[in-house]
Amino acid sequence: MFCLLKFGNSERGGHTLLDRQMAQRTVGEGPGANSLSFGPCDDQAIAVGLPGPAQRSWCRAIVGGLSVAAMAKFIHLWHTVRDIQLSDASDSLRWRWTSDGAFSVHSAYDALHLPSQAMPWATLLWDTWAPLKTKLFLWLAFRRRHWTVDRRRRHGLDAHANCLLCDQEPETIDHIVVTCSYAKQIWWNIRAALNETSALRHCDNVLKWWEVWRCLWVGEYKQGADSIFALVAWEIWKERNARLFRGAVTQPMQLMEASIRHQAELWVQAGAKGLGSLLQRVQ
Repeated sequence: MFCLLKFGNSERGGHTLLDRQMAQRTVGEGPGANSLSFGPCDDQAIAVGLPGPAQRSWCRAIVGGLSVAAMAKFIHLWHTVRDIQLSDASDSLRWRWTSDGAFSVHSAYDALHLPSQAMPWATLLWDTWAPLKTKLFLWLAFRRRHWTVDRRRRHGLDAHANCLLCDQEPETIDHIVVTCSYAKQIWWNIRAALNETSALRHCDNVLKWWEVWRCLWVGEYKQGADSIFALVAWEIWKERNARLFRGAVTQPMQLMEASIRHQAELWVQAGAKGLGSLLQRVQ
């Protein structure tokens, strides 16, 4: 059992100086972690355990043989607590994430996101007019977090052999949306319907394909192009899932007419003004 050195009266509990988590971090974990252990001392307060360098009664709670590894851990623990000075002042709590030590929700939010990784495309994605579920799909696609064949196999799960749309190449999210022959036909048909015939450079992932797609349009049409990109990628993904879970198959031209065109009209009615401007261009 790790020794708990407490502030104040043992009956009231108080704040712990060396709680179990700190002791584990200080003494160590892994091979040899149990070579330095403490006997029961739940009632020992700081005033008893750390009164001064000459007494340090917490050391007497160490039990078991002291191997070389245990001695090293003891010395490290000793240096950690040796400079603690006690006073008669009341305990105080300070929030480490603000300069004045006072808690604020804003600082807690910032601290929560300290280990997060910035995504340069995040703002563009969330500013695109599309239903939330479509944006979440693209977010996961950009980060390659969909459970496609490649990811399932990395986790040791069963998966079909090839892409369900073309049955020619291994399935990845980049292949499904960009390089699959089925997806290429859909994108070509969309460009033809929008009277866009500019040459495109080769792309092999979803994010780069979006960047190339956006370069085809200028001005007010860019917002509509972003919505079209989200819609087409979403409908291709839904077709893949329909084949996987229901065994339903829709040909590219049927998907264009029955789903993509219909959904585009619904998006415009729901407020996708940029998409509406882009569609009016070809009417």
